[in-house]
Amino acid sequence: MHNRYLSFFVIGVLTLIVFIFFFIRTQPIPLPKPKISTSDSTGAKTPIVTFADPVLGPADAKITLVEYADFECVACKQLSPIIEVVMNTYPNDVRLVWKDVPNDSAHPNATTSSVAAHCAQLQGKFWEFSKALFEQQSILSDSKYSQIATSLGINVEKFNKCVTNKDTLPLVQKNLQEGLDLGIIATPTLYVGSESFVGVPTIEDLTKAISSQLLTLPQ
Repeated sequence: MHNRYLSFFVIGVLTLIVFIFFFIRTQPIPLPKPKISTSDSTGAKTPIVTFADPVLGPADAKITLVEYADFECVACKQLSPIIEVVMNTYPNDVRLVWKDVPNDSAHPNATTSSVAAHCAQLQGKFWEFSKALFEQQSILSDSKYSQIATSLGINVEKFNKCVTNKDTLPLVQKNLQEGLDLGIIATPTLYVGSESFVGVPTIEDLTKAISSQLLTLPQ
């Protein structure tokens, strides 16, 4: 009997440890306090969507989701399928905009993966590439970027040159600065029109926010 109780106790402790481990891994990742230069500031008070940003969904969508995230952030990976469900729920009313907020102090491949994703964007493959980055999040590297590009039918020679020369780094840095100007403190941070969520909201939270905002718009 004593051994049985001891076994239950050990199983309980191990279950608690596993739960805590996964709970911590899915929490938003705090950004380090930056040294903001006034000359670098974008002056952003709300998200700024430009022609350079990857956009998924109809151009005339009524609601814009702006995601500030990091490809090595586990919570950002958890958010991805939730956004996909929401996009499928509102195919004509919602569009998604990606913004890079790489946290290099926590994720060694954060900036390089963003640079690579935007190099893929130059060949029209940003969303496919970003999905692959999340799927292979734990094994990202320069050689992995090249493998992903090959699997997606991207011109690898042009892609590798873009990544090596860091041609898309200015866009990544601009996105990061914009996020800092907005006061973003952790990834992921998701703007749903005028409302923002830090961390991983539920599908119910997002659909409620979208539905509420749609009701306030002229029909």
